[in-house]
Amino acid sequence: MSELLYERTSTAAFPRMQFLMETLQDLHDNLKSFGSHLYVFHGNPVDVFCRLFEEWGVTRLTFEQDPEPIWQKRDNDVKELCFKREVECIERVSHTLWDPHLIIKENGGVAPLTYAMFCQVTEIVGQPSAPVKDPEFTGISLPVSDNHNEKYGLPSIESLGVKPESEYQASPYCRYLGGETKALK
Repeated sequence: MSELLYERTSTAAFPRMQFLMETLQDLHDNLKSFGSHLYVFHGNPVDVFCRLFEEWGVTRLTFEQDPEPIWQKRDNDVKELCFKREVECIERVSHTLWDPHLIIKENGGVAPLTYAMFCQVTEIVGQPSAPVKDPEFTGISLPVSDNHNEKYGLPSIESLGVKPESEYQASPYCRYLGGETKALK
């Protein structure tokens, strides 16, 4: 796990991390239905990608644009590595309906501070793009190594050092379940 990620998640409360881990498990389960798995890597992203570019012969890297400023250095470092290694780098907006940078640009270089102002800006920008269709995996080989879980498996919440802080967190009366599959029900 990168030091920055550890710094940012080491103080995350148990419910938040539980939601995240359930969401990642759901993603893993959905990928398994296509014959693949979720790969989890630990370490500084630039170091990890250096190794993977070499080991796996990576020619293209795609990732979601992270709208939070704290992650911009990480993302810029990865984009710079891709440029140096001549790896095509594709960054897409998918955390939000509109590109936050476009909203700020159309609002004169500052973030809208009220919902009314945000609505005004989005009227100028227009409707967000429609969701893309699910990817088509037929004809794609998605090999999974025998030791996948040891090398790339999803860590347990306990291994991340996150524990319930109270009995209520351990067995809440009501809690939000992680994962798209549950959300769509």
